[in-house]
Amino acid sequence: MFRKLSTSVLFLLLGTPLAVMAQGTGTLAGRVTDAADGQGLPGANVVLVGTTLGAATDLDGNYRIIGVPVGDYDVTARFVGYEETTELGVEINSGYTRTIDFELQDDTAALDEIFIVYERPLIQADAIGAPRYISREEIQSLPVRGVANVASIQSGVVSDDNSDNLFIRGGREQEVQYYVDGVKVSGPIAVNQAAIQEQEMLIGSIPARYGDVQSGVISITTCTGRDRFFGSAEIITSEGLDSYGYNLGSLSLGGPVVPGMVSFFVSGQGILLSDRNPYGVDTYRLTDAAYAELAANPQLLRLVNDAGDTQFVNFPWQDVQNALNSGDIVDLDAMTDILGGQIPSGFSLESGAPIDAPSTYTEATPGLALGRGKDNGIDTYTVNGNLNFNFTNALSLRVGGTYDTFERDNYTFTGGLYNRDKIYLDSQDAYRVFGTFRHRISQNAFYQISGEYQDTEFNRHPNGFSDVLTDVILYGDIDDDYNEITRRYFNFSNGVYSPQFTADGGGRPTTVSGGT
Repeated sequence: MFRKLSTSVLFLLLGTPLAVMAQGTGTLAGRVTDAADGQGLPGANVVLVGTTLGAATDLDGNYRIIGVPVGDYDVTARFVGYEETTELGVEINSGYTRTIDFELQDDTAALDEIFIVYERPLIQADAIGAPRYISREEIQSLPVRGVANVASIQSGVVSDDNSDNLFIRGGREQEVQYYVDGVKVSGPIAVNQAAIQEQEMLIGSIPARYGDVQSGVISITTCTGRDRFFGSAEIITSEGLDSYGYNLGSLSLGGPVVPGMVSFFVSGQGILLSDRNPYGVDTYRLTDAAYAELAANPQLLRLVNDAGDTQFVNFPWQDVQNALNSGDIVDLDAMTDILGGQIPSGFSLESGAPIDAPSTYTEATPGLALGRGKDNGIDTYTVNGNLNFNFTNALSLRVGGTYDTFERDNYTFTGGLYNRDKIYLDSQDAYRVFGTFRHRISQNAFYQISGEYQDTEFNRHPNGFSDVLTDVILYGDIDDDYNEITRRYFNFSNGVYSPQFTADGGGRPTTVSGGT
């Protein structure tokens, strides 16, 4: 079990445009000028449409808006006597400054409002190294799914096909650090694809704001609610098309609670995989009915006739046990008497020694069928969400969290063909909650207080038991109800269990005797 609690206070006195912003937010800056002479317009207003964020230009026409949540915005610049201009779809990235300049036209030209379509610059001027960030829209269009898979298609990154392990620039998987909404993640990432607003990958050159990192950083920013409702729904299935039985359902919704002040976003996803490692060819498996019969009668007695034909009957363990408890010797004749009418005419017992039922199975055995199985599955459920409070233009609070749970069967053909209940089941529950309070002191300074708590619990236990420790201990307790069939083969006397049926003389028995 893993638990972590941490709190950090971050004071950022942004005296120059090169100062580092807090994770999960970015900066919008630029200059508003007169289109005719290029002179700066002091006192012009620049606002992010649909939010309470904005700023006024200084004497030289420069503006700066800090603490902008990651996402795409329409940005409007307006000044008395000039036509309003809007830049559409401006992309704000975590920890970076986006520069947008406006040239306003004199309204004497009687022009309509001007709209400009934003284009992402080829070079991020304030970046260290070459950061690679992928937007929500780009992630939706990629042919891969999942945080690790999105990162694995970048140059310099190698992935492990059997897991989410990433090896960046030759480093080990432990040298990659993940951040979600500015929180350093120590357990499972557990972020739904529909919840990702931006995924940033820092490979090689790591900024100073990240510590305890050797090869790379993957920073994820989740979606934030806006003043309009938005959402998505997705269903994927491969049932009937392959042996994996992959099923995915996803639903997300965001929007205002109190327009302009409180917004929310929530995303849920479930993945059900029937068999994560199916066999390439059909293999023999027991049907449920045949397995139940085997569990009830795991041993048989062989019957033969003069022609060499064979038949089998269930080993009468209860009658044999009663005879032994009475002090009788159960030899071949006694076993024949116990079976009575179960022995067909012309047949006789080959010996009184029981044999394992599976050793008699052939292709003609009832209940033995060809199939590829559905016993190695995994069920995963993840929920991401957050609430955003904009108390004023200067004060904001963001709280959110993640809950992730999964169950996974560790089925193996050789270990579970005749003993399904002894296969181990893995289960994990993980959650994290966080909160970020941000106060913008001025256009160039703010401070942020962040706190987070993480908890991860992993259990492995026999499939027939729960993950409660006392139940797992009873797995080895012969008195437990789960071991009822096992007790048939032991004799209980004076508080001690001893083998009920043993081989005479150390070889394969020709008779069945009691005692040790």
